[in-house]
Amino acid sequence: MRYAGDLDTAGFHVAATVQQTYGAELVAMNADVVHAAGDSPSAVPLGILPAGCDPQLGAGGHVLHQEHDAVLARPFASKPSGQSMSARS
Repeated sequence: MRYAGDLDTAGFHVAATVQQTYGAELVAMNADVVHAAGDSPSAVPLGILPAGCDPQLGAGGHVLHQEHDAVLARPFASKPSGQSMSARS
């Protein structure tokens, strides 16, 4: 299972739960994506990151929504070898 969500406090909590419960691979939820969004993530302030999050995830200081181009480019950039898009769970 692969999971991608909003890069905000609630999104990081959900991602951690999905990762711990189902062993999901987190996609497009890392510091590289935050940096790719540059100075245009959103106007919504990020707030406090959950414990255990990489501090670089808050580098922009604003929420990065999963609909942002910097996020959308990641899940579709490459697929695991031998799997079609419909074969992913």
